[in-house]
Amino acid sequence: MTSAVRSLWPALLALAALPACSNAPPGNPGSCRLPTMSSCAADMGSGVPFDLTGTTAMESDDFMPSCPMGGGGGNDVAIEYTAPEAGRYDITTAGSSFDTVLTVRRGCDGAEIACNDDVRGGDTTSSVTVDLAACETIVIVVDGFSGGESGAFQLHVTTRESACADGNDNDGDGNADCADTDCFSAQCSGTDDWPMAYQDFEWRVLELTNQRRAAGATCASDVFGPAGPLEMDTVIRIAARNHSLDMGEQAYFEHDSLDGRTFADRMTMVGFMGASPWGENIAAGQGSPEEVVEGWMNSPGHCRNIMNPDYRTIGIGYANVDGSPYGHYWTQDFAAGH
Repeated sequence: MTSAVRSLWPALLALAALPACSNAPPGNPGSCRLPTMSSCAADMGSGVPFDLTGTTAMESDDFMPSCPMGGGGGNDVAIEYTAPEAGRYDITTAGSSFDTVLTVRRGCDGAEIACNDDVRGGDTTSSVTVDLAACETIVIVVDGFSGGESGAFQLHVTTRESACADGNDNDGDGNADCADTDCFSAQCSGTDDWPMAYQDFEWRVLELTNQRRAAGATCASDVFGPAGPLEMDTVIRIAARNHSLDMGEQAYFEHDSLDGRTFADRMTMVGFMGASPWGENIAAGQGSPEEVVEGWMNSPGHCRNIMNPDYRTIGIGYANVDGSPYGHYWTQDFAAGH
């Protein structure tokens, strides 16, 4: 059977992982010695989930973020935050009254290691995701898109369930282990009416994809170092499954649906609101997860999507449609956050 692969390579926004370090007292990794007060930022401690309200009005413009097209010349506020434990942290300005720019820095004079202007088109909320070691301290800066942008802001820091079989509520949201949606995995998949054989293929594709990311790869002339693992997202997976099934049932093979919807339209229509960049790989004809991942990795566009370190979440959809041109249909939908 003929096999085919295609890719859509979107514009990217920078996200970065922070290097490991720890100031936890020996033998007590859950207790952090908070740093000495910095010269530029108010120390907000080490809680999670963490929520802060304030205003940038009457503040000075001390930082110049790299990511906004407008230059980020608004008044800014800097907050020092210490991660209570190792994990992946989502930081957002959702609920702020103005067009924000959000950056994360290694101290007042340190390098900027994450920056986001708009979480997605038409939404002036900012959002970044960073991996932090236990007791690692960062400086979070809330800025305005331009000189006229300032006002009341909200800052939210959340983390994920870091262990899914220890009986502990690691992220403080009231749910532990498989009861927490952060633990969504082949072992914590909950109620799912998709055929079990299809589910097994999807989880195997995720496993193989993350193995390739961990190893690093060269995609044509682009060299990618090791990238962190992707997390399966329950909402994106709906969009991916629907597209694979639709391609088989309607006998076409394209990123755009026959009614003109793009992959971004499909992700939005199922309720996904995660951070950009977004992207998609599709394939048809490959009869196993190993074959489809190998095919994607041998195609530069697909390989770039798989290796893109800005992607943190994925939805994978597989469908087998009898009588269709290719039989097997595969979709990977990517995003920068849940």
